[in-house]
Amino acid sequence: MADLSGTELILPRLNNHRAKVPAESPEEYFKRSIFIPFIDHVTSDLKERFTDQNHAVYCLSTLILGFIHKYSFGDLQPATGTYHTFIDDNRLGAELELWKQRWTVVSEDRPKSASDAFAACDASLYPNVAILLQILVTLPVTTTTAEWSFSTLKRLKTYLHLAMGEDRLTSLALLNIHAETTSVDAEEVIDKCALSGPRKLNFL
Repeated sequence: MADLSGTELILPRLNNHRAKVPAESPEEYFKRSIFIPFIDHVTSDLKERFTDQNHAVYCLSTLILGFIHKYSFGDLQPATGTYHTFIDDNRLGAELELWKQRWTVVSEDRPKSASDAFAACDASLYPNVAILLQILVTLPVTTTTAEWSFSTLKRLKTYLHLAMGEDRLTSLALLNIHAETTSVDAEEVIDKCALSGPRKLNFL
């Protein structure tokens, strides 16, 4: 980290293009123009990230087997209140205790992710726990997938392709987004196009 002990604070030169923050000293100016807006921005981001709805989602992580013994049924209450229409509150407490006891004897190789915990959960024995784990697994972690979709649509839905139908646009977008896992046989595509209707050229 740079040593700023010898740095002298001075008020910047003000002109018509820069916001004029009233201040009696350089310290007061930087406090009002930089420090306070920065703290306000961080505070608003924290409030948005840790809303009541997000807190309920975070509580679902108490069902993951690698951390379940650190929490109690009370720590899951915000989530049960949010998703009460999908589960039976009267049976969830007993199921959770059985779910914890089932893994008490297993000290190693406990699933430490939501997907592994959901795969290890028997829905016939723990139906409510399985539902909550399924919700946790299907919740999006980031917006990366949505951003990929928008970037792909910008390349596909151009001015020259405005007449493209929804089915074709969706198919092309999926092929582009999942290019690594999608294998297309060119010969099979040509044969399908040749059989779809009369053509001037014989593709077969």
